[in-house]
Amino acid sequence: MMKNNKTYEKLKKEEDELIEKIKKMEKELKLKQREKLSSLTDDINLKVEFEEIHEFYYEIPKLKYKIYLIRNDIKEYMCEIKNYMFIDIKRRVYSKESLEKYIIDYIFYKIEDKTAEKERSFILKKVLDNFDVFVARDIEFNEEKRKHMEKDNEVNSEYTDMMNEIIIAGYKALSKKYHPDMNTGNEDKFKQLVEAKDILLKKIN
Repeated sequence: MMKNNKTYEKLKKEEDELIEKIKKMEKELKLKQREKLSSLTDDINLKVEFEEIHEFYYEIPKLKYKIYLIRNDIKEYMCEIKNYMFIDIKRRVYSKESLEKYIIDYIFYKIEDKTAEKERSFILKKVLDNFDVFVARDIEFNEEKRKHMEKDNEVNSEYTDMMNEIIIAGYKALSKKYHPDMNTGNEDKFKQLVEAKDILLKKIN
């Protein structure tokens, strides 16, 4: 038993040492990659491109942008920014400072292995240079969303009478099946039917 414990401890120690070596090698590799990128960025032509994307969160459209870095016409996806990042939550206003802090604190660490510091600074500068464009588009997007929701409500209102009729017809048909006078022991189901009818009518009126 003692021998087995020593063997386990030895294997565990070797495993820990191997993990540390791998971590060290990965760190050195990342450092070399960053140094290589830093030496290259002086000679290459950098551009940043933004792609507007509409995503849906609980059926509500949201606006975001994919950010691409272009090195000598070679395009590579970097990260994305979302419209809520443009807003100072406490003051509830658009804020360039909030966007800058969010990018530095929560986005750049994700791309530091594939970008040089100069490139990240270049990306940040281009994002902030386009801040007013993003804000104007966000305001426009929210207005489009508001008009679309109003239009949906107008369309729904055209069918209100018909939906009322369908609910009442369904209620009457199921009342014959679940009414306690027709079938004893259905008191709970009939109560649920009445409540369901009231909820549906309330939702569309």
